Amino acid sequence: MINELSQQEFMSRNRISEEDWKKAGIEWSLLKSIGVDHQQQVKQLDMYANMLAGLVQQYDGVHSVRWRVKDPEHLMEKVVRKKIECNEKYGDISVENYWLKVTDLIGVRALHLFKAEALLIHGSILKDLSIVDFEKPILYKREGDKVSDIEFPNEEFEHRDHKSGYRSIHYILKAQPQKREIYTELQVRTIFEEGWSEIDHRVRYPNFYSDEMVVVFLNIFNRLAGQADEMGSFVQGLAKNIAEKNAEVAKAREEKDESVEAMDRMVSDLQGKTQEHDKAEETIQKLKDELSRMKRLNDKEGKSLLGWNDFLRASDSLSNLSNSWREAQELSSSRIHGLSTVDSLLKAALSSVNSPVSTSQKPSSAQKKVAKSGPAKDKT
Repeated sequence: MINELSQQEFMSRNRISEEDWKKAGIEWSLLKSIGVDHQQQVKQLDMYANMLAGLVQQYDGVHSVRWRVKDPEHLMEKVVRKKIECNEKYGDISVENYWLKVTDLIGVRALHLFKAEALLIHGSILKDLSIVDFEKPILYKREGDKVSDIEFPNEEFEHRDHKSGYRSIHYILKAQPQKREIYTELQVRTIFEEGWSEIDHRVRYPNFYSDEMVVVFLNIFNRLAGQADEMGSFVQGLAKNIAEKNAEVAKAREEKDESVEAMDRMVSDLQGKTQEHDKAEETIQKLKDELSRMKRLNDKEGKSLLGWNDFLRASDSLSNLSNSWREAQELSSSRIHGLSTVDSLLKAALSSVNSPVSTSQKPSSAQKKVAKSGPAKDKT
């Protein structure tokens, strides 16, 4: 409990010398009151941290999430360290404003497997959470690391070389679950970087912080962690490339099978067409034979029609001949009648010459006939 913690005990636990304490220039009572107040807020901060961690866990690319609320004694040690470094932000720190000065009272770490997944997580953070206006996300990298300015543009990220070789992206988020506005530090890093940083922190603190041999091996370990991330990204790309090639091969095989099936269908169709062609040839031959037969029938029918026409023409001639015969008979009869009439008239004339007739004498019957019938027309 902070209330029971003494200054000497605190300095001993956190490796703070008298010289450093004087350099920090902070009263123990103020430092202790900050620790006590924070200890009273831990439960509420823990609830918010748990909620935030659950939200981040749902983001695409996040493998796992770790979170913590800063230990009160660690908070006090950090204040002393920042005062020793003469950090201007901590110059006027007090129990009334320390939660605005210290931006990692709540810490959340989102871990991912592959380096490229950091961009997916970044997009989700921008969409769902509020980033402070006074500090851009910081991209920590090891000196010499190549980081794409296209993927992580300077307009959105502040690029920093970390003196201990940490590779991580840090966001300062703001929220106000209760009356106090609080800040949360969200760190996004790969699992390999998390493993290395945990080992580095465990070995460096509190012992062998400045041991040259330990530092050399930790730096080698840092490079190995970086290479492991590179290998992870390479394997991911390799697996993706192999999957794409396999998909292309499978698609080509499927297209080949479809082509073979199509060719089989075409061969079957051609065979069917050949059979149909043979049937068609047979049908055409039958049609030709039928056409020839019809032509022969037409020829016979034509000859029959010709005989019938001759018969009809002969009948017409006979009819005409009959009519002519009747006309001849009528003409002959008329001529005979005419001759007899003329003969009668001549006889009457001779008779009248020999014996005069009075005007009152009645005409004879022969004269009446002549008067009625008139002169006969000579049809010849």
